[in-house]
Amino acid sequence: VFNGKVIKKFADGDIGDLDVNGLLYHNNKLYFGNDNDEFLCTDLNGEIIWRIPVSGDVEHQPTIIKKKGNNLIVFATEVGEIRAVNPENGNTVWQYFDSQFNGWKSGENRFIFKLKTHFKSGSLFFSKPGLADFNSDGIDDLLYAGSTTLAINGRNGKFQYTHIHDHFKDARNIIENLKNNFI
Repeated sequence: VFNGKVIKKFADGDIGDLDVNGLLYHNNKLYFGNDNDEFLCTDLNGEIIWRIPVSGDVEHQPTIIKKKGNNLIVFATEVGEIRAVNPENGNTVWQYFDSQFNGWKSGENRFIFKLKTHFKSGSLFFSKPGLADFNSDGIDDLLYAGSTTLAINGRNGKFQYTHIHDHFKDARNIIENLKNNFI
């Protein structure tokens, strides 16, 4: 019987709302970011395996980049960070910071950042990226689209391509156009 009662609550935080905007199921684990500026890996019972602080709210489902021998979990924050992590331990493999990045970086005061984020929000990465191997290296690259289309190398997080649009476009709808024309 569904009655609206909370069965189990985890990944609590002291500040911020904790909504989750997408779960990724991979190797019997759940991966997700929340609006408390963190990214987590849990088992299927909600027990936290690892939890890492990030630069802002994670507003989309994480993505898997398949690499021979070691897949990556990739997510982005609304303030302009894209990060690939090792699915087993959460260690950062690579990071990309957009030119408009306005968030927290490791080594900065986390408490002050958390207070400031509740008075402003970002608007950079809100939807799951499209995937395609633009540079033919055998690993999918990421294509984020909004008012700007941004292609990021899936192997190392390096900038590949950007294009400014007059209106919003969805990454999955423009991948096919770029696949044949990307250099």
